[in-house]
Amino acid sequence: VLDSAVTLSPIEARCGDPQVIATWGDLAEIQNKPAAPDSIHWGASRAARDVLLGNVRRMHAAGIPIAVGSNGGNIGTLQGPSFHRELEMLAEAGLTPTDVLTCATANGALALGVLGDRGTVEVGKLADLVLIGADPNEDVSSLAIIETVLVGGEVVFSRDQNANEGDP
Repeated sequence: VLDSAVTLSPIEARCGDPQVIATWGDLAEIQNKPAAPDSIHWGASRAARDVLLGNVRRMHAAGIPIAVGSNGGNIGTLQGPSFHRELEMLAEAGLTPTDVLTCATANGALALGVLGDRGTVEVGKLADLVLIGADPNEDVSSLAIIETVLVGGEVVFSRDQNANEGDP
């Protein structure tokens, strides 16, 4: 964002807060702004990404539960749709699609302390469901192809019903 070099994924572009995204362009218009610190540039480098992915691989291999979240908050990280970028990065780190799904479901429930009645689809557990239009075992980015969302047993989004209203 500081260097006006953000590339949004399709779901980030569709679902990101347009007002937040618009503010990123405002930075480019500021005259005589100081250069971004070297640490910012290093943090966006391939070397930094390799360190991050290597640490994720080591944590996963050690059996440390990894939970996915959509907390964002960092400049250039959108609340909500950044969740999908995180899933793809876990796959890039070498986690299997099943492992990535576990990070997004059971491990998320574990992190929130609600794994007892949430986090997996089983009889007697509470479950909100996101139905997708492709097999995430083929490509984790398929998780962004959201067809239907059920919350508390009620359909709150259906691609067919919301075709002209945007995606979740």
